Amino acid sequence: MEPDADGDDWPDAADCAPDDPAIYPCSPNEQPADTVDSDCDHLDTKRTVLSHIRRVLKPGGYLLLGGAESTLNLDAAFQRTELGRAAVFRHGGGAA
Repeated sequence: MEPDADGDDWPDAADCAPDDPAIYPCSPNEQPADTVDSDCDHLDTKRTVLSHIRRVLKPGGYLLLGGAESTLNLDAAFQRTELGRAAVFRHGGGAA
Protein backbone atom coordinates (compact mmCIF):
# COMPACT_ATOMS: atom_id res chain seq x y z
CA MET A 1 0.00 0.00 0.00
CA GLU A 2 1.32 3.45 -0.94
CA PRO A 3 1.81 6.15 1.73
CA ASP A 4 -1.10 8.58 2.36
CA ALA A 5 0.21 11.08 4.92
CA ASP A 6 -2.99 13.15 5.15
CA GLY A 7 -5.47 10.26 5.16
CA ASP A 8 -7.56 11.53 2.21
CA ASP A 9 -7.45 8.13 0.42
CA TRP A 10 -5.10 9.48 -2.28
CA PRO A 11 -1.52 8.19 -2.31
CA ASP A 12 1.05 10.93 -1.70
CA ALA A 13 2.52 10.42 -5.19
CA ALA A 14 -0.83 11.36 -6.82
CA ASP A 15 -1.91 13.99 -4.28
CA CYS A 16 -0.92 17.59 -5.10
CA ALA A 17 -1.06 18.43 -1.37
CA PRO A 18 -0.08 15.26 0.50
CA ASP A 19 -0.17 17.08 3.86
CA ASP A 20 -3.67 18.60 3.46
CA PRO A 21 -6.68 16.24 3.59
CA ALA A 22 -8.99 18.85 2.00
CA ILE A 23 -6.92 19.02 -1.22
CA TYR A 24 -6.79 15.97 -3.49
CA PRO A 25 -7.53 15.03 -7.13
CA CYS A 26 -11.21 15.46 -8.09
CA SER A 27 -12.05 17.09 -4.74
CA PRO A 28 -15.58 18.51 -4.52
CA ASN A 29 -14.11 21.34 -2.39
CA GLU A 30 -12.93 23.29 -5.46
CA GLN A 31 -14.15 26.91 -5.41
CA PRO A 32 -13.67 28.90 -8.63
CA ALA A 33 -11.42 31.94 -8.26
CA ASP A 34 -10.33 31.20 -4.67
CA THR A 35 -6.70 30.64 -5.84
CA VAL A 36 -6.55 27.31 -3.97
CA ASP A 37 -6.19 24.29 -6.25
CA SER A 38 -8.40 22.02 -4.14
CA ASP A 39 -8.90 19.45 -6.91
CA CYS A 40 -5.32 19.28 -8.21
CA ASP A 41 -6.24 20.29 -11.77
CA HIS A 42 -3.83 23.28 -11.81
CA LEU A 43 -6.46 25.57 -13.38
CA ASP A 44 -6.19 28.06 -10.49
CA THR A 45 -2.48 28.40 -11.17
CA LYS A 46 -3.05 28.86 -14.90
CA ARG A 47 -5.67 31.57 -14.25
CA THR A 48 -3.29 33.38 -11.90
CA VAL A 49 -0.45 33.27 -14.44
CA LEU A 50 -2.73 34.55 -17.23
CA SER A 51 -3.94 37.34 -14.95
CA HIS A 52 -0.35 38.47 -14.36
CA ILE A 53 0.42 38.31 -18.09
CA ARG A 54 -2.74 40.29 -18.88
CA ARG A 55 -1.60 43.11 -16.58
CA VAL A 56 1.80 43.51 -18.29
CA LEU A 57 0.89 42.72 -21.91
CA LYS A 58 -0.42 45.70 -23.85
CA PRO A 59 -3.89 45.31 -25.41
CA GLY A 60 -3.36 43.94 -28.91
CA GLY A 61 -0.22 42.09 -27.80
CA TYR A 62 0.25 38.40 -28.50
CA LEU A 63 0.75 35.50 -26.11
CA LEU A 64 2.54 32.48 -27.56
CA LEU A 65 1.83 29.14 -25.93
CA GLY A 66 2.91 25.59 -26.61
CA GLY A 67 0.72 23.42 -28.81
CA ALA A 68 -0.91 21.68 -25.84
CA GLU A 69 -1.75 24.92 -23.98
CA SER A 70 -4.71 27.27 -24.38
CA THR A 71 -6.49 30.14 -22.64
CA LEU A 72 -9.88 28.61 -23.49
CA ASN A 73 -12.20 28.78 -20.45
CA LEU A 74 -9.38 30.33 -18.41
CA ASP A 75 -9.24 34.00 -19.41
CA ALA A 76 -11.69 35.63 -21.82
CA ALA A 77 -9.36 38.61 -22.38
CA PHE A 78 -7.26 36.44 -24.71
CA GLN A 79 -8.72 35.65 -28.13
CA ARG A 80 -7.37 32.75 -30.17
CA THR A 81 -6.05 34.08 -33.49
CA GLU A 82 -4.52 32.38 -36.51
CA LEU A 83 -1.18 33.94 -37.47
CA GLY A 84 -0.04 32.11 -40.56
CA ARG A 85 -0.13 28.43 -39.61
CA ALA A 86 0.30 29.15 -35.90
CA ALA A 87 -2.41 29.70 -33.31
CA VAL A 88 -1.63 32.58 -30.95
CA PHE A 89 -3.65 34.38 -28.29
CA ARG A 90 -4.23 38.11 -28.67
CA HIS A 91 -4.88 40.32 -25.66
CA GLY A 92 -8.16 41.97 -26.56
CA GLY A 93 -8.02 44.42 -23.66
CA GLY A 94 -10.13 44.47 -20.54
CA ALA A 95 -10.39 41.98 -17.73
CA ALA A 96 -10.92 38.22 -17.83
